[in-house]
Amino acid sequence: MVSRDGMNPDFEPVRFEALDWASRFAIGPVSDADRLEFDDWRAASPAHAEAFEAAAQFIEDLRAADLPRDRARFANDNVSTADGGEARLNRRAFLGGSAVAASIAAGVIAAQSPLGLWPTLAELLAEERTGMGERRRLTPMAGVEIEMNARSSLSHLDNGVRLIAGEIFVAVAEQGGPFRVEANGMTSIARSAQFNVNVLDHELCVTCLDGRLSAERAGTNVRLQAGEAVTFLADGTLQQAKADREAVTGWRSGLLMFKGTPLASAIGEINRYYPGRLVLRGSTLNNFPITGVFRVNQIELAVVQVQQLTGVSATRLPGGVVLLG
Repeated sequence: MVSRDGMNPDFEPVRFEALDWASRFAIGPVSDADRLEFDDWRAASPAHAEAFEAAAQFIEDLRAADLPRDRARFANDNVSTADGGEARLNRRAFLGGSAVAASIAAGVIAAQSPLGLWPTLAELLAEERTGMGERRRLTPMAGVEIEMNARSSLSHLDNGVRLIAGEIFVAVAEQGGPFRVEANGMTSIARSAQFNVNVLDHELCVTCLDGRLSAERAGTNVRLQAGEAVTFLADGTLQQAKADREAVTGWRSGLLMFKGTPLASAIGEINRYYPGRLVLRGSTLNNFPITGVFRVNQIELAVVQVQQLTGVSATRLPGGVVLLG
């Protein structure tokens, strides 16, 4: 049986924590502080160490099975086994039975893993990925520059990219286009423009910051010029509005700026930098508007800031999960 939050109640928390850690190492570099926290976590018991080794093997097997061109082993550069040998256990040791296997495999492969604690399979197989708090610049072709926000993933296309998860800023010089960005069923095309594409909780927002571009989804084509934005909602509808350039691009300067932003959306943005996961209990506060500035280099203060802005309570759980409300 799977509980309402998507977790198998018979699946030990240590194995969820192990998969969370394994995914962090697989998707990108970790900070020194995270490495120390991981060392303490793995040293807590032999069960912790075994669970991590099996989780790492499980992710490796998934990647190798679905991406034949990439047979590289799981990136264990950040970790080592007690005897200096290779961390390799049969994934059955991690899964522990067919029912649990079905539950956890579905969690990894599904579009939304339980509580979003680890990347989906599509994210793990992406050609470019950023980890927690990491930003990266790319030049996919002449005249085009991309900046990836934290916890984002994309793959390259001919004359474009597919944004699998997260957020990117794209600058297309006049001589560089046309360049297209595919994301969540939408295709944006620009010849000379600067724009931002943000996928968050099954919603997609395209903001034109300079120049012009078109955004098409499910037969609906929207043309945007500087200062305009369109949001494709989860129910298939769309909303057009004037863009708040400062709020949209604040992440590029290390700031998360919210101006009457629904709490659920704000938490989604914060989770790209937070070392764990903030989770709203229930849906009554999803649309509660908050206004404030969060510094990504001080994101550990986010829980206190959210509490001050909303008055919600906070319950801390293992694995860095914080329940709000």
